[in-house]
Amino acid sequence: MFPDRVTHFLWASMILASCLARSRRMQESYAVVSAAAQFASACGLRLIHGSGWAVEDDCCLDDSLLPSPKDEIEALDRIGLAHSVYITDQSVSTLAGAPATFPYNNWPSAQTQQAHPLKV
Repeated sequence: MFPDRVTHFLWASMILASCLARSRRMQESYAVVSAAAQFASACGLRLIHGSGWAVEDDCCLDDSLLPSPKDEIEALDRIGLAHSVYITDQSVSTLAGAPATFPYNNWPSAQTQQAHPLKV
């Protein structure tokens, strides 16, 4: 499996869904974001909930199609991608008047603490 290709595909799907929504093509946007959300969930991307700090291997579970992140930055990128997919799914489904792929607080998530930005 090539994790870069998977993440690039998901980012491209979010950009495409956003562009379609901005051009008022809601059915197409909803179809793209729904498929991407289901694919992200099947790949094992997980949201991080809670407070505090814990990232290492918790953003991708053992049943994930993606290998464990190489470092903390890649783990944070995957967490950001999962949140982007979730937020885009919620926004487009609301605008389209259709049910969200994963209703509020029902996205598969790792039971960990929230990731905070890195200190510079």
